[in-house]
Amino acid sequence: MNESTLLMIFIGVSSLAIVIQAVILAGMYAATKKTSAQIEKLAEEVRTKALPAVESVQMMIVDNKGKVEEIIDNLTVVTTTARSQLVRIDATLNDVLDRTRLQVMRADELATSTMDRIEETTEIVQHTIISPVRRINGVLSALSTGMGMFVAGRRAQKASPKAGAGQQEDMFI
Repeated sequence: MNESTLLMIFIGVSSLAIVIQAVILAGMYAATKKTSAQIEKLAEEVRTKALPAVESVQMMIVDNKGKVEEIIDNLTVVTTTARSQLVRIDATLNDVLDRTRLQVMRADELATSTMDRIEETTEIVQHTIISPVRRINGVLSALSTGMGMFVAGRRAQKASPKAGAGQQEDMFI
């Protein structure tokens, strides 16, 4: 192959490549134009629909800025007041609990000392009153039994003088 044939093949291949590039560029141009038209249509919709909404939101924010700030200030005051009230309530409840504990301790001490005194009094009554009463009761019972036996012995002697002597001897043994 000579140089001219090679040159012709090279020119043909280069021409074909240029034509393919031109077709690709034409296709890219058409796609870009189509996309551009869609983007412009979408941008127009955004302008007509979204921008008024954004503007109204912005106006609401500007109009209500003072009210929102006032609400925030009021919430700050309410929170501070509630916190101070809770501190006071906590202190009061702690004081009440402390006083209640003290009163319960006093009541417990009073009940304990009262029970101790009752026990002491019971022991004193037992030793000073009940024991002597039991002894007196025993003495009276003994006297009563003795008197009963004595009276029974006299009655028996009056009824039969000989039988009474035998009974007295029996009792003596």
